[in-house]
Amino acid sequence: MPGSQRVRTNILSRSLIEDRSERIPFSGCWIWMGCSHPRGYGEITMRQKSIMAHVASWCIFKGDPGNFHVLHRCDVTACVNPDHLFLGTHQENMADREKKGRNKLPTREQRFRILSDDQVIQIRSSDLPIKILASQFSVSPWTIINLRRKKSDKRKHLCQ
Repeated sequence: MPGSQRVRTNILSRSLIEDRSERIPFSGCWIWMGCSHPRGYGEITMRQKSIMAHVASWCIFKGDPGNFHVLHRCDVTACVNPDHLFLGTHQENMADREKKGRNKLPTREQRFRILSDDQVIQIRSSDLPIKILASQFSVSPWTIINLRRKKSDKRKHLCQ
């Protein structure tokens, strides 16, 4: 890890990760509720530099990942639970992405699915894992995450 990132991670603390994430009981995921990258990864900006929240979590709880990528076992990009993270090479990261089907675009139906107010309430009050809810409502996992973060418009919930 470059020296500038070491300096930034020295400023980070467990409380930053724990205070800005929501724990999902059934999945064990800690969903990052702070800023997020357009691809759904949590993002922390310090001294005008960004670091992915899951990488920051790894640094805080497990140490410097060196030249390795920090990957998600749970396949939830907003998850910062260090127990859901593992290290891998770039090639292993790409193979993991392919295996989990994250390289596929959502279907047209998923992209244009509109949820009712009752469905939104049901999703927000549910403790079910994100992937199960996404499957039940035929939407992307990011729609579920955004609804739980209350970032989506209540009337239109377009999948990403």
